[in-house]
Amino acid sequence: MADSKVQTKRLPKPAAWKNSYFWFAGFLFVVVLYGLVRGPEAVRDPGQVEEPGLIWIYLGGAVVLLINGILSHRATVQHYEEEMAERGTGSGVLKVLEEEEKKEVNG
Repeated sequence: MADSKVQTKRLPKPAAWKNSYFWFAGFLFVVVLYGLVRGPEAVRDPGQVEEPGLIWIYLGGAVVLLINGILSHRATVQHYEEEMAERGTGSGVLKVLEEEEKKEVNG
């Protein structure tokens, strides 16, 4: 009985704005821009040792978070498409590809 509730529950469509990797990457990009305009002293934490290239370290972190966001969002969209195709309610690309594979195999 619990399985029927899980399967009938509406699966929310993935939205990139809900992915926190994108939010943190955006925040770090803002910090990098602020550091480029005001200098590295503006983004250094109080008491932090002077680190040459601090802005570039923040930029590297922002790029890594952006890449993580892209990869995780793609994985979420793929899972959503697979789930919708399995339920038979998907209009997704995966459903079309599976049908084409079946046609090729059946020949």
